[in-house]
Amino acid sequence: MIDIDRLKTQYISQVKSEFENPKISPFQQDWQKGVELLFDLIKIPMPDNVLYDAFLEALHQVLIENPTNYNYLASFSLYLEKYLALLASPEFVNSAVNGNKTLTPFLRALLRDGNSVPTHRDKLDKIRDDPEFAAHICRASCARNDVAHAKENSILPSWAGSQSEVLQNRNSILVVLLYATLRHYPVLKQKWDEKRFGKQPDIRPYLNEVIHRYHEWKRNFVAIQGVEIQLYAYEKPLTTGDFEKRQGSIRELRERIPEKQFMLLGEAGTGKTTTLQYLTLHDAEQCLQQPMQHNIPLYLELRRFTGDRSLWQDIVAELPFKSDVTTELFERGKVNLFLDGLNEVAKQHRKRVIDEIQSLIKRYPKMPLIVAGRELCEFLTKDEVKIPVFEYGRMTTEQVKEFIAKNTAAFDEITRDTTRQLIQQAINTKPIIAKLVRTPFVLFLMICVVKENRAIPRNDVELLDKFMESLYQREKAKDANFSKDEFKILISALALHITEQLSSNATLSQKEILSFLVPIKQQYGLDTDLLYILEVGTQLSILNRNGDRYGFAHEEFLAYYAELGDAQESNDV
Repeated sequence: MIDIDRLKTQYISQVKSEFENPKISPFQQDWQKGVELLFDLIKIPMPDNVLYDAFLEALHQVLIENPTNYNYLASFSLYLEKYLALLASPEFVNSAVNGNKTLTPFLRALLRDGNSVPTHRDKLDKIRDDPEFAAHICRASCARNDVAHAKENSILPSWAGSQSEVLQNRNSILVVLLYATLRHYPVLKQKWDEKRFGKQPDIRPYLNEVIHRYHEWKRNFVAIQGVEIQLYAYEKPLTTGDFEKRQGSIRELRERIPEKQFMLLGEAGTGKTTTLQYLTLHDAEQCLQQPMQHNIPLYLELRRFTGDRSLWQDIVAELPFKSDVTTELFERGKVNLFLDGLNEVAKQHRKRVIDEIQSLIKRYPKMPLIVAGRELCEFLTKDEVKIPVFEYGRMTTEQVKEFIAKNTAAFDEITRDTTRQLIQQAINTKPIIAKLVRTPFVLFLMICVVKENRAIPRNDVELLDKFMESLYQREKAKDANFSKDEFKILISALALHITEQLSSNATLSQKEILSFLVPIKQQYGLDTDLLYILEVGTQLSILNRNGDRYGFAHEEFLAYYAELGDAQESNDV
């Protein structure tokens, strides 16, 4: 069996000095990527033959087994024309070739922009240092024509007995093959991607599911249609000394800054999850329209990490590709990865997740990545994986006004004006309220509560009390059998359990939750169906569900119910 990796290594070693020679090479940087593409392109069937097996065998002979043997070079030289013909498909230069599919028209069209090609050996010394590999094009063309002429006349070329000339001719052919690939790299790479990924599962169902999940999340989120506003993040200095702080919306920053990997910090409710969800939607819609031109988005809630498999296995499971294709997409930077809620990972898994993110950053430096969390992780600021950190501050006065205006615009006129007036008056006269509503999540809740009650809560506890009460009343109107008290007992106990056992807003499986709640149900003499409680919690967006795992929809909800659970436990004692 032919060792492809060994062939590639040997190919690179034979042309390295030429491609790194500034006099003749326009590709002194990153030229080795062309070798990978060359070996990929020969897998594409041509109308009259398939290059791959025969071409590989010829390469194997002239690079490894019999480098100085003329007979193998003669066979290999024939593939110069065939390979150029593969590149000269209708998308490229068929019109320039004008149907004359011999070597010289291919060379002229593909490598010389239609200009003449030197085809006589007596010109080699004169053009030895000419740019764009002129001497190699000339020598490769002459070698190919010499072989064809010798074959027709049953003779040998004059250079057939010289090992050094055989190697010179071989290397020129290698250079021309690679030069043709690099010269048309963007178009050829797209052609290969279309060919390769055309055989993979259709990406559209995945993208449509991403878009559907986003709209479901938005529809359910605290019973109010959120409208995006431009929240600004500010770069956090990681060292002492002079520091030019960058700022802007996350959407702008990821396009503008040279680093493609960064961390987004912010308090609970400052909009981190909302931002990542919007970016995921935006990227999915773009990719759906032009899948070969735009990256594939992948949003992962880190709190779902259970330790049963690695973070990379979670990533592979989410995307509709085989593992090797997913790996290649990440290596090429074709997946936009959004990792949300680093602080919400269960405490027993947190170090492992951090280590795995660090590994991803090292392994895939081209991968666009945003990691969101509440606390700065030192691993992201170490020299070997150092990435910038941006932080969401609290909303400014103008942003608060914009937020209120946009998120009350759909109300009827009286409700809209009353809600806006009450909230703005409270902000102007009550410092505790002015401070409280500086985060998008809390302001969402305030709008909901004021709309329903026409009154301003005194503090954050009363705000959540009134918000939850409105949810209970709505559920009671739908289901007369709904018991607010039983619901609160069970959900509060669950919140306290998650807080004490996991030290984060992590998820639990349905089985784990039921095992914990059955004794609670018995302790309080409740007759409630526990699956019903989980279903109601999910419908009210107090909980969210992914597969068989449940977690609180927001850290503020977890903290609220955990406090109720703690008080409940104290009263029992």
